[in-house]
Amino acid sequence: MSDCNHTSANSWWENDAMGIPLCRVCPKCEKAKLATYRPSVLTEEQQKTAFGKVVAESNYDGVEECLEADY
Repeated sequence: MSDCNHTSANSWWENDAMGIPLCRVCPKCEKAKLATYRPSVLTEEQQKTAFGKVVAESNYDGVEECLEADY
């Protein structure tokens, strides 16, 4: 990944789901670089590239009930 020589001809900027630039990538390093970001900031397509599937958002329903029951 670190040995990539990115130029405007062989790479592009990957943006998060809100359009904010994350990093410059090429086909060689795209998966590794995107995998360093939390899935929640990536688009579904970026998640598929980095992780091979869309990672579901965590569901926190019922967490408070579990915590209260433990006390």
